[in-house]
Amino acid sequence: MFEKVTIDELRKPAGQALNLFALFMILFTSITLFNGLDYENIPLYLKISTLIQLIIIIISILQWILFVKINPTSSKLKKKRYAKFLSIINVLSCMNAILAFNNLFYYMGIQHNVDLYEYWLYNTVTMIMSFLLLSIGALMMLNEGKIIARFANGKTRSIIGLVTVLLSKFIYITKFIEYLSIPNIADSKFLVSGSILIIIPLHFVTFMFIKRYVDYKIVEKIMIVE
Repeated sequence: MFEKVTIDELRKPAGQALNLFALFMILFTSITLFNGLDYENIPLYLKISTLIQLIIIIISILQWILFVKINPTSSKLKKKRYAKFLSIINVLSCMNAILAFNNLFYYMGIQHNVDLYEYWLYNTVTMIMSFLLLSIGALMMLNEGKIIARFANGKTRSIIGLVTVLLSKFIYITKFIEYLSIPNIADSKFLVSGSILIIIPLHFVTFMFIKRYVDYKIVEKIMIVE
């Protein structure tokens, strides 16, 4: 069952809302700079990750401004590329929100002279893998994906997609392991368990972003046929 989706619905406002949350977390994290953390002591990996998060935030929020003009006479290729770009930004926005939330704990670690780089790397890599598996699985469940379409029919793709989506849930196990093993910096270990509660809705929103992209493509095909 698909919905009639337009470019404007792909363009806003959910992605921007997620990035406003990410921006809030970055600003909230910056409070550590006024409570004993010197900028010079912030590790490069945290600086770079925060910079990347800010870039994603800016790109997403700027989508409120219609830089790319899409109208009924726009070419099919232009519409397709812009829809894909918006959908990628939306999915990245989901991942951006949780990574910005997670970074707060690692900044607090540096504030208390504890470098948690190994935990940060483990968390970041597993988070990216989880959202990547979810995205690939969602596309296959919705019968998208040109490469695998050559080797499997629609039903098989959907089953493989479902399995891939389920595999993306490994993140809950890794977060539980992280919670058990990570040091309790300034009694803030609850942030690790809290991140699990954030991942659950973000996984759902990611799936819906991808579904809206697929629905948009279906609508475009119907319009061409008509």
